[in-house]
Amino acid sequence: MIHDFQPNWVYHPSQTILKFLEGSNVDPSCLSGSFLKKLNNQQIDIDSDTAIYLARLIGGSEDFWLNIQNNYEKSIRRFQESNIDSNFEDYYTLVQEMKKDRGYQVQIINTLIN
Repeated sequence: MIHDFQPNWVYHPSQTILKFLEGSNVDPSCLSGSFLKKLNNQQIDIDSDTAIYLARLIGGSEDFWLNIQNNYEKSIRRFQESNIDSNFEDYYTLVQEMKKDRGYQVQIINTLIN
């Protein structure tokens, strides 16, 4: 089932923070040099103090930011405890079936439109 899908990739919280900063109106010069350096080196872990800072700086709730860190850590543990196919071979058949289904859906839509 689709809701059981668990990707075999994960983004470090630093990457997520950087993406939010890119999409915000925050002037990077208002950030400390050490904070930016840690972000760029993926060395930021979101603790409660960092969550408060990010909520005030970018928006979102403290829980939102803490959940980013929590989900990252859960994914890392899941990777360590499982045998993940980094070549996606396990998903090849599923992707092929989805492509077929998508083609079928496009045919139905085209039939309805015409």
